[in-house]
Amino acid sequence: MLKTITLTLDVEKGDDRFATLDERIELRQGDALAYALEVSLREKSEVIDLTGKAVRFYCQLPDGSVAIDGGHVSVPSPQDGVIRYEIPPEITQTAGNIDMAYFRITDEDPESRWSASTPNIPLSIRRGIAIKLRDGDYFPEFDAALADLEASRVAYEQAEDARQTAEAARATAEEARAAAELLRLTAEEGRDAAEAERLAAELERGAAELDRLAAEEEREAAEEDRALAELGREEAEAYRRAKFAEIEELADGLLYYFCADGEYDPDTRHPIIAEPHAGTHYLTPASHPTENNHWDEWLWDAAGQRWEGYGSQDVVIDPMTVDQAEALFGGSEADGAEGELVTRRILRFVLGKLGGIYAKLVHTHSGADLTDGTVTAAKLASGAVTQAKIADGSVSLAKCYSTLRDSVSRAGTSSSTIQWARFGKIVVIAGRCVATSESNVTVLTLPAGCRPGVHAEAPTVTGGYAGANTDGTVVVHAKPGNNFFTLCFPTA
Repeated sequence: MLKTITLTLDVEKGDDRFATLDERIELRQGDALAYALEVSLREKSEVIDLTGKAVRFYCQLPDGSVAIDGGHVSVPSPQDGVIRYEIPPEITQTAGNIDMAYFRITDEDPESRWSASTPNIPLSIRRGIAIKLRDGDYFPEFDAALADLEASRVAYEQAEDARQTAEAARATAEEARAAAELLRLTAEEGRDAAEAERLAAELERGAAELDRLAAEEEREAAEEDRALAELGREEAEAYRRAKFAEIEELADGLLYYFCADGEYDPDTRHPIIAEPHAGTHYLTPASHPTENNHWDEWLWDAAGQRWEGYGSQDVVIDPMTVDQAEALFGGSEADGAEGELVTRRILRFVLGKLGGIYAKLVHTHSGADLTDGTVTAAKLASGAVTQAKIADGSVSLAKCYSTLRDSVSRAGTSSSTIQWARFGKIVVIAGRCVATSESNVTVLTLPAGCRPGVHAEAPTVTGGYAGANTDGTVVVHAKPGNNFFTLCFPTA
């Protein structure tokens, strides 16, 4: 019958703190599961909740060996801190005193390092009668154990015989595998010989391939030239498509986005947008705001991968007055101002002034009066050679003295957007250039005799400028919108 010994142990190990054991627990050598320790565990007088905890029994046996046993420890009431330990035969094998015996409590969580132990539980193992077998002794349990041992030996020998038989079969199979490997190696040698023949044929094929490659290189050179030309065409086409898509998107109507702090560069005023949209009209605070202009305006050029500024919301340009134009013809500035817009009214005034300056000359000389083929101013005193006769070809301009030729010659053309005219040595150009983004546009090429001696330039109403070059090209640095301009300059 199992005897239960009840104890209360505190992991705070003061002198006999809460221990109810007054003397050693005595056991007999060979006792097995005859005694049980029922222990209430405390920590500073408080019950230890053993939920999620593991408890093991530790002791040093009289012969110096160590026992650590958790298999015979049960926890019938974890919340009450109660454990039960049934003492197994391994603890009572050796007679003597057990001075070091205690329970250790650990956390079942492998990440936790918490651990606590109880005070020692003194045990005493009294000596029992030693058992020595002699012939004629009757110990049926030992006889049964010996029979089991003999049966195990026989089973082991049978298993060993089976293993040796299997090993012999494995060796036989290995010999067969080695023979098959030898056959494979022989076949491989034959394959190598065939491969050598194939390589020789491949060398011949390679020589023929070199000839083919030489011809192919010539073809590829020609193809490369064609591909480069095609690449240029494709790049131009891609740019055209991108610009067309951008223009098409813009034509659908702009969206307005006001950039906040951090969404534009404070120095350049460029927007700083991670994924800009070509159809959006971005506005950043103007660096020099005025009453009519608080924002700088930008569009994303998807084809060029850059920001395109195209003016302000309000552009105010003062028109030129008649007094200012009159002062310019007089060789002075009326008020020192500049950048005024030349209107149609002022252009008509300028044309009238030029017409008065280069009025038709009336002469009485006829072409028959000219003996040396050159018409000078001195030979026109009688007025017989009129401008009308020069115009209808009676007297060609090539025969005229240069001053006279310049005074009566005329040239010019007009279109829906550009008009220009030469009056003697003065050329006047007026027109309009429409642009969707900031760009340089060549709008006209002047013929020889109508080109400036030095570069001439004038502003447009959008803040750009128009310039006439000495090679006759007229280029507008256009901003988005209608770029109206007027140029006036002397010919070379």
